[in-house]
Amino acid sequence: MPYFDLPPQRRVLREFTIRLNHRGRWIASENHGRVAGVFLTRKAALRFALYEADGDAARVHVEPVTETVDH
Repeated sequence: MPYFDLPPQRRVLREFTIRLNHRGRWIASENHGRVAGVFLTRKAALRFALYEADGDAARVHVEPVTETVDH
């Protein structure tokens, strides 16, 4: 539900962090723990997070891939 459609007491600007887990899946998690998803591609995780953040790319952060992924 878009931010401004929520009642004032439930309006929390959603911010997301996207990261690659040890199994090679992309995790998009809302920073307040309310919404999360597991995706096969970075693009899918980013699309989900942008939709949930009402299209505000400043509220979506992608962590750099720094470790080896186990398959």
